[in-house]
Formats: sequence, structure tokens, C-alpha cells
Amino acid sequence: MDLGLKGRTALITGSSQGIGKACAIALAREGCNIILCARNASKLRTVCVEIEEMYPDINVNWATVDATSRESVKSFLSQIHSLDILVNNVGGGTEKPLKLWGLTEEQWIDTYKLNALSMVWFTEFAVPLLEKSLQPRVINIGSKTSHEPGWNNPHYGAAKSAMDYLNKRISNELAPKGICVNVIGPHALICDTWERDVRDRAQTLGIAIQKARAIVTKEVVSKIPMGRQGTDEDAANLVVFLASAQANFITGTYIPLDGGATRSIL
Repeated sequence: MDLGLKGRTALITGSSQGIGKACAIALAREGCNIILCARNASKLRTVCVEIEEMYPDINVNWATVDATSRESVKSFLSQIHSLDILVNNVGGGTEKPLKLWGLTEEQWIDTYKLNALSMVWFTEFAVPLLEKSLQPRVINIGSKTSHEPGWNNPHYGAAKSAMDYLNKRISNELAPKGICVNVIGPHALICDTWERDVRDRAQTLGIAIQKARAIVTKEVVSKIPMGRQGTDEDAANLVVFLASAQANFITGTYIPLDGGATRSIL
């Protein structure tokens, strides 16, 4: 099936690892030229080389960008001359399991800037480029926690909830321009951040990595109707579909990617 992606240009934020990296590889596989950005130059170079070796016929470029700085994002986008697909993947705030009370003002603000405001800024400065595209897309990587709060990292969940609102608001703004804007909500995917959570649990409990992985996996899978976890490739495949010509009439939506774990979508 022709997805209408060959020769298009995709910018994936936070693409040095995890879901962002998987999205970059998946879009490259469909013939997109790729622009990578994140904070870690070494990891970005490695991903760039990896993609070039797999798909030598496409162009791959990368740059380090501070996604929490509006001016940094603006400067970066001003150097790009063509863009069809923006994947707002950069985010975080879950490096440690933090509770509701005791979070500092800086933790609240920094997490909001990294997740919600980065999405606004990248989209704002990408719009003039996307307006020139024949198949423009903005695809935002959210989280299931925006709909069903857990017991840890409320600053992260609140920022992801803001992303859901902004996704709808931005989609309404850009729909007359033909720019489709959607958000996907991954949950418990097996990727770099999952492995970090496993290591944190092992350290907290003072047990081996393998035992911690078994414990955490059992906890998560017991709440997923499909009885298994997804992977970062599942997220990448959904991103590819939303970027494709087959998704021309889908905009303003939140799409859960959680094996049925979300109880309801309001």
C-alpha cells in the first residue's frame, strides 16, 4: 500500500532513543527524509548513522535543541526549509517515582515546559513550513496517565493532560489549513523508559534486574485486557499511519495505545 510518505520530510523531537527513535526509523522505512533533535549529541549521531546504514537513499540530519527554550526551538525551526510531518515526542519528568506533595516549583514548571510548552513551540514555528506541504501532519506523543492518573509523578500527568487540551485546541486552529493534528496515548510500552523503571524498582527493592522486571511486568500486564505489553514499534506504526495519506480526515483525536487498559475516553 502506498502511504504517500516517500520523499516527505519528518521532524521527530526527542529522537535519540525510545519512541522517538522508533518513529524516525519507521518513517525512514517509508521513504521520509528525517530530521532528528534531542539534547544528547552522541546518541543523536549514533541514531543518524544507524538510519543512514539501513536506508542510504534518504537524507538524515540532526541537531541538539533545548526544547524547554522557546528561542532555542524558534532558532532551530528557522533553519529548516521544508517540513511535512512534525512528531512532538520530547517529554519526561518520570525519572523518579515522585508523590503529589513535596514537588518543588521548579519540578512542576520544568516538566510542564518540557512536555506541554515544547509541543506548542515546535508546532508554532513549524506551521509556516507545514502550510506549504501537501500532506501536513502534527502528531503528539501523550500518555495514558492524562486520562487515568496513577500514584506517581502528578506533574508529568498534569503536563500530559495539558497536551490533550492543546492538541484539540491546535487541531481546531489548523484544520482550515488542512493540517491534521492528533495525539496518541501510549502506556507501559517496552522501550528505554520501561527498562529505566525496571532498574529503579530493582534498586528500590534491592533485588536483581531480572526479578524486578518480572514483578513490574506482572503488575502492568494484569491491568491490560490484551494480556501483554506493546513496544515502541507499536507507537511508531501508529505514527506512520497518522502521517499517511490514509489519515487525511483524522484530526483532533486522542488515540490510546494501551492494549485496552484505558477504562473510558471522555
